[in-house]
Amino acid sequence: MANEEVLPNIMPIEEVIERVTDFATGSPRETLKTAFSLGIINDEKWLEMLRVRNTLDHDYDGQVAVRYYNDIVGDYYILIETLVRDVEKYYVDCDKS
Repeated sequence: MANEEVLPNIMPIEEVIERVTDFATGSPRETLKTAFSLGIINDEKWLEMLRVRNTLDHDYDGQVAVRYYNDIVGDYYILIETLVRDVEKYYVDCDKS
């Protein structure tokens, strides 16, 4: 039995690799720009979150984390939860095909 018959709803690995490498290459900023252009994300807070992340990278005493704590556990957590739900539907839709 051919793979296409056994696993008709699974994308060929070559296509997965092409999509992942085309999308996931480059800097985090480039990845966010691609996600915006594809409609995967649509909130400017993603760029704000990236700026905070870059600032936190140089937070040696924890003061920056304290300053941004409410944004991180409030706004940014919600953005990530929303992204997970939005991406999850692609996997559910794939199962229905």
